[in-house]
Amino acid sequence: MLAKTVKNKVEARQREYWEEISVDIENAVKDHDPATAFQIIRRLRGN
Repeated sequence: MLAKTVKNKVEARQREYWEEISVDIENAVKDHDPATAFQIIRRLRGN
């Protein structure tokens, strides 16, 4: 029961995180700031 609750919370937070990152990337692209967009993507890739 607890493991299932924790799993659901973790998955929900991961979705929120990816949504936030997606918005950040979209905003950087809209602001014609590719350097910031690529910086975010590199950080996600671990490079």
